[in-house]
Formats: sequence, C-alpha cells, structure tokens
Amino acid sequence: MNYLSILSDAIYDSDEMQKMKEKYPWARTLTRETSLKAISLSRDPEKLITLLNFLIVIVAGSVLTNEFDRLVMKHGIRDGLNFLIQEGHSALMNVEEGTDVFAESIRKLKEDVNSQINYF
Repeated sequence: MNYLSILSDAIYDSDEMQKMKEKYPWARTLTRETSLKAISLSRDPEKLITLLNFLIVIVAGSVLTNEFDRLVMKHGIRDGLNFLIQEGHSALMNVEEGTDVFAESIRKLKEDVNSQINYF
C-alpha cells in the first residue's frame, strides 16, 4: 500500500468525512481513491486540512523514514510520538527549508497530496 492510499483511507474513514457525507450529497459519491479531493471541494476544509497535516507527519515519520523508530528508541513511545508531532509541525511550517530526511519526506508528501487534492 502506498502512502497516498494510507492518507486517502484515513480521510475517507474520518469523522469529518462522515459529517460531509451527511451534509453534502456530492460527498456521498466520493470513494476511498478520491477522498482527498473532498478537501478542495469542501466549503470549510480546515478540519480536513488539520487532519491531513497530522496524517502526513505520521506517515512521513513511520512509513517514509525511520524518524518515529529513532524517537521511540530514544524517548519511549509516548514521548517519541510527541517529539515526532512537534518536529513534524515545525517541518510543515518551514517545509521549503527542510534539510533533513524527515523534513524532505514531509515536503515531498505534501507535494504529492497537493497534486491529488487539486480538482481542476
């Protein structure tokens, strides 16, 4: 399973997507494969974008790099996850300036996601 599939599945199964399906008839036509497009079609995409940014950090840290493993070995599971989220948030805010592998993975993943989100 590739990382875009992981993100699409997580968005599709999210509470926010279920709320969109209840509120907007067009959202019921989205599939797992097209669920990322809901972000560009939504009138209020902020909650989906917040969820997506969190998922990008988790996928980049655990699937694309060994950052999560490194942090868990150094700090334990709870603190390792907290450090991963902090580092990921920092990398998301400064995505162009990323020089390490983790930041570069986040940058690439965001580019790939953005190409999937754009409806037109």
